[in-house]
Amino acid sequence: MLYSLRSSTIEEIYEKNIESILHEALEEMNPNIRETYLLRLRKGMTNLEISKDTDTPLRTVEYRMKKALLILHKKLKDYINAVILFFAALSLW
Repeated sequence: MLYSLRSSTIEEIYEKNIESILHEALEEMNPNIRETYLLRLRKGMTNLEISKDTDTPLRTVEYRMKKALLILHKKLKDYINAVILFFAALSLW
């Protein structure tokens, strides 16, 4: 029981941290890149659908998605490494 409570608390902490990091990443994106990424994330639109919906060339949408993912990767890279190390340390206990 104690383990599940501790595990739940740890999960909540990581979830809040990830939400904070994602919010930072979204704020760092220029508005066009953010809009493209959010259309994909929230509405599940394909690049082609985003292109048609926003009247933006498909290649531009693809570029914006690539930039959005690079920003997210940069923001999350250090955090993910820290999470891996944390759980590796826990497994040694």
